[in-house]
Amino acid sequence: MQKSRKMDEYVQDLFNAFCSVDSQFYFCEALADPQAVLNDEPNKKTLIQLTERHFSAELYSEWRQIIKQSPNNYTNLLIGFEVSKRFIRNEFVKDKASFRPDLILHQSQLDFNVNYQKIFVEIKTTFSLNRHKIKPDLNKIIFAMKQYSFENGVFIAINTNEKKLLKLIKELIDEYDQDIINWDRLFLFYGSVEGVKWHKSFSEIYHS
Repeated sequence: MQKSRKMDEYVQDLFNAFCSVDSQFYFCEALADPQAVLNDEPNKKTLIQLTERHFSAELYSEWRQIIKQSPNNYTNLLIGFEVSKRFIRNEFVKDKASFRPDLILHQSQLDFNVNYQKIFVEIKTTFSLNRHKIKPDLNKIIFAMKQYSFENGVFIAINTNEKKLLKLIKELIDEYDQDIINWDRLFLFYGSVEGVKWHKSFSEIYHS
């Protein structure tokens, strides 16, 4: 695995949008008491998904504002919010005939249009991430980069422990063929309610 190159302007704009999202959007009213949510087993998944949509919608809004300031850089490009992408089942995502990235920057929803496929984004806002929650999203990102020629993948994680997350990602990288994608084009954006926000490529994480 090669060490990371600098991320491109589209990923930088997305990170700037990420930094503009106020930490109040890391939660929704349904998650005012995180422990109560974790203890509410029947409704926990729905409540956490509400938070993801709450955060994703604000990130989408902030990203659109940045794009409006440099429209010439985004000619023929569209932001998609939970856009459906259909594909043939493969070794990464065996049980679904389609999936919806949380956010996407591309030219078209056409299944095999590889032009201007810029960024594929997955978001996790849960309080306690583990490999069973992260790996399905990584599989989707890797598939999108490999099959649909997306130039960049971004995994966004908020509300979780920073050190445990980095350790887990390093372990997960070792479970993949190192040449399956360009790991320096897959990025982690991390954010906490305390205001900590940073980004690293997966190759930087792996080599750290």
